[in-house]
Amino acid sequence: MRREQIESALRAVPFQPLGVTLTTGDTHEVRHRELAMPVRGTLVIGDPDAADEAADRFAIIDLSHVAQIDRATAPDVPANGQAGGGGGEGGD
Repeated sequence: MRREQIESALRAVPFQPLGVTLTTGDTHEVRHRELAMPVRGTLVIGDPDAADEAADRFAIIDLSHVAQIDRATAPDVPANGQAGGGGGEGGD
């Protein structure tokens, strides 16, 4: 896959998580655009730890092995991490 294709998916507004499928059948999830970095012929994907969302692990992938990029199918979750709507919490 070409670097420009990956960069375009990462720049989408609003950003949606991506699934990266490799020629081996392995998949990697890009949950935040800041955790994926295409560099020349390589894609570096951070794998955040669920506890603090810091990139503790990462995968280094040769772009020639990226077979497909899909929008991940995840439920809409507000930025505060609480599912659902409504509730009178607001306040600036």
